[in-house]
Amino acid sequence: MKIKILFGTLLTAAGLAQAGSIQMTAPNGVQFPLGWPFAAKTVSQAFSSAAAGTTLYFWDAVNQTWITDSWDDLDQAWSLPNLTIHNGDGFLWENLSGSDVTVTLSGTDITTTSVTRTFTANKWYLISDNYLRSNVPFMECVYRQDNGFAQYTTYSLDYTAQVGDFAQTWVPLLADWKAGVRTSSTACDFAPFWQATNPVDPCDNGWGSWTSPAIYPGQGFWFKPASNATWVVPQTEVSCNP
Repeated sequence: MKIKILFGTLLTAAGLAQAGSIQMTAPNGVQFPLGWPFAAKTVSQAFSSAAAGTTLYFWDAVNQTWITDSWDDLDQAWSLPNLTIHNGDGFLWENLSGSDVTVTLSGTDITTTSVTRTFTANKWYLISDNYLRSNVPFMECVYRQDNGFAQYTTYSLDYTAQVGDFAQTWVPLLADWKAGVRTSSTACDFAPFWQATNPVDPCDNGWGSWTSPAIYPGQGFWFKPASNATWVVPQTEVSCNP
């Protein structure tokens, strides 16, 4: 997967706001997870055209069901052109064109210093980072138990996980989904710990060498909290070793 991030500036009535752009490669025949880190836009505003055979899948977290929006190549229009993509939404881009396609996400960055998100226990959410970043932060910082230094993680989005939380992200190097569950295990030399859903050993996790889900720019990911949760997503990611 190729990722290219571009930044510019846009002067608005409210002041100076950043206008950003990110290009993603949507593989053919795959429902690829994209994320919207900008101010809200309708589908037709965000994507003026698409390749034949393109369908977008939006997850309705309230009703726990899918909303689909398909590109009509004959009419050159979306089936739901006024469907709104909100800041922090994740969605699936299904590309059935016969070849990989480049998708450009562009918009105006939000200007608030943080975004407060609330989640209902055991509901599925398809979400993304609220901001476009150059780093690849993790959901939370993970520290070694023996010395207190960060384990693998460098930056985080300051989420405080709960035992039983579930996350599934698309890992670019593997070109596949990987999932993990937050545990209270002390079997490993780092804590907190996100363990693979089907671990082969006590220290196995869903993200290779990472012990917290990595949140990639412009990508959506699945999240299911074990209990009601609040996540204050910071505009500036938190350093795990300040």
